[in-house]
Amino acid sequence: MKPVPLSAALFHSLAARLLLWFLLLSLLPLAILGLGGYYNAKTSMQHEAMDKLVGLARHKAQRLEGYFIETANHLVSLSRSDAAKQALQQAETALKEGGLYSQEYAAVGQIYDPILKNNTETGAFQDLFLITADGMIVFTLAKESDLGGNLITGTYRDSELGKLFGEVMTTHHTAISDFAFIMSLPTKSPALPAPLSSIKAGCSVYWRCRSI
Repeated sequence: MKPVPLSAALFHSLAARLLLWFLLLSLLPLAILGLGGYYNAKTSMQHEAMDKLVGLARHKAQRLEGYFIETANHLVSLSRSDAAKQALQQAETALKEGGLYSQEYAAVGQIYDPILKNNTETGAFQDLFLITADGMIVFTLAKESDLGGNLITGTYRDSELGKLFGEVMTTHHTAISDFAFIMSLPTKSPALPAPLSSIKAGCSVYWRCRSI
C-alpha cells in the first residue's frame, strides 16, 4: 500500500474542515430563525392567554357587579314591603311575649314563611333575616342558632353581620359585607358577601348569599 502524499492529506483535511464550516454557517441562520420563531410564537401565545384571562375576569366581575346591584334593589323593595314590616312587627311581639318556642311565634312563621320564601326560590340565597332597630334577629327562614340573637349586645355583635348592621342603621343605606365565617352556626358555612338593607321605619332585611 502506497503512502498518501502529505499534500493530498492536507487537501482532504482542509476540504473536510471547509465543508464542515460551510454546513455550520448554513445551519446557523436556520437555527437562529427557528429560535426566533419559537420565542415569537411563545410570546404571542402568552399574550393571547393573558388577554383571554383578563377578558374572562372582566366578564366575571361585570356579572358579579350586576348580581349585587340587582340583589340590593330587590332587597330594598322587600324591606319596604308590607309583608316584611308585618312579619317583623308580629315576630318581635311574639318573641318578646311568648318566647322563641311559643305557639304565638310558631303562628307567625306559619303565616310568613311561605310568603318570604318566595323571595329565595331562585336558590341564590341561603337565608333571610328580619332584624329590629335594636339589633334583635326576630325572624329567619333557616331557623338556625342565630335566631333570637342580638347584633348589638349579643354573640354576633363583633361578627361581620354585626358590623354590617351597625353601618346600615347609621347610614340608612344598603351595604354589602366582606367574606366571613360564622363559627357558631351548626355548620361552619361561609357568609359570602351579603347585602343588608334598612328603612327608616326600623325594618332591616338581611340575605346570606350562597356561593355564586
